[in-house]
Amino acid sequence: MTIERVIQVFMRAPRAGRVKTRLAAGVGDALALELYMAFVEDILSTCRSTGYPVRGMVAEADGLEEVRSWLGDGLSYGLQEGDDLGERMSNAFRGQFEEGCRQALLVGSDIPDLPADAIREGFHALESNDAVIGPSRDGGYYVIGFRSEGFRSAVFEGIEWSTPSVFSQTCRLMAENRLSYKVLNSWDDVDTFDDLQRLFERLITADSASHTLATCRNKVFRENR
Repeated sequence: MTIERVIQVFMRAPRAGRVKTRLAAGVGDALALELYMAFVEDILSTCRSTGYPVRGMVAEADGLEEVRSWLGDGLSYGLQEGDDLGERMSNAFRGQFEEGCRQALLVGSDIPDLPADAIREGFHALESNDAVIGPSRDGGYYVIGFRSEGFRSAVFEGIEWSTPSVFSQTCRLMAENRLSYKVLNSWDDVDTFDDLQRLFERLITADSASHTLATCRNKVFRENR
């Protein structure tokens, strides 16, 4: 059966010292790993709550079974393929569209409090646009998506990844390739300890029941509360 829409979540195998390395500078490798796992579990829960199919895209070729043992068999899995982030994202979209998918979104694992409505809005935007993108406040983006006929691999080529100009460069490439696209509301991703503090305050205010809030309360900010 062909899947009409799919959410792809980019993730890594849960290995201390290999995930959230910038955050680990403030909390240590072991706690950064716990937080990373909570982030992934929360964004997966949000994605699943929309009712759309979800696929976990694993970075490490030898990490698929490791991730499966962590997250279980109730999730579809695939491997990221390519030499850099742009190539891996491009190949992920191409693979979905070659399987007959009509619309696909891609999100990362560093946005644990992203609301489900942002996902729904992304798919709604693809009904009338070739692409959709949601900027993060550090100059990157937290979601990108295409409908099959609007996908262009050129959108991922020549980008200076991990810089404050990723979002603007991507929008320029969309325009150059004559794609219509919708920009969603901005959202904060979590890369550093300062980002984590802001996330914690948002989760406290929202009275969230997330894995991330529980980990922050029990392991990170307990001395301050």
